[in-house]
Amino acid sequence: MTSLLLATVVAMRLAGAPQTFEFQAEAGKAYHIAVTSHCSCYYPQPRVVVPEVEILDASGSRIARPTSDLRGTSRGTANYEITGELTFTAPADGTYLVRVTPAHVDGYVSFSPDSHCVVVRQHDGSLYTLVGRWHGLLGNDHVRLEGRFVPETRCGGQGGFEVTEVQAVWADDNHRSTYYDHLKDGNFRGWLSHNRPREWERERERERREPPRS
Repeated sequence: MTSLLLATVVAMRLAGAPQTFEFQAEAGKAYHIAVTSHCSCYYPQPRVVVPEVEILDASGSRIARPTSDLRGTSRGTANYEITGELTFTAPADGTYLVRVTPAHVDGYVSFSPDSHCVVVRQHDGSLYTLVGRWHGLLGNDHVRLEGRFVPETRCGGQGGFEVTEVQAVWADDNHRSTYYDHLKDGNFRGWLSHNRPREWERERERERREPPRS
């Protein structure tokens, strides 16, 4: 089996566009591919990027997707590593692509009674704690969020999801219409100011209370 060291992603910030890596494969040959994120960060809430990885053939058709494995090496200041990896056998000679993209979740938002836990439940039942730029969302919002998976388990579920962008607030259960669509309506914060002024004011107040970043 051939191992391909295509990329090591260190504290990677995926702002939108996928990153693509090209390689040549021989028909019938097995390949092992891994894309790894790692950081040294403070327990218990490290912010580690989990790359969403897929392999495509020359026509752009997806062949396989990986699984992710989280390993923490120690308490306190720790080295965390999350690896997306896959093994596949090339069906034909030719050029193949490994595409690394920001992760997405799609589901329904809910809040705990004390509002300390904000989670999204995806359509397959998986549950993720929301951190990052989720503010302005309401309970029962049906959303599509872009960001990265993080090892956050204080609210249960499969882990955490650090939101970098709210992409859609759906108006139905079937993804046919939206209250908000980042492609049509621009920045989510601007949309909040016109459509959810109370949440927008809360977000502004929250930012005023935050200590300045060094």
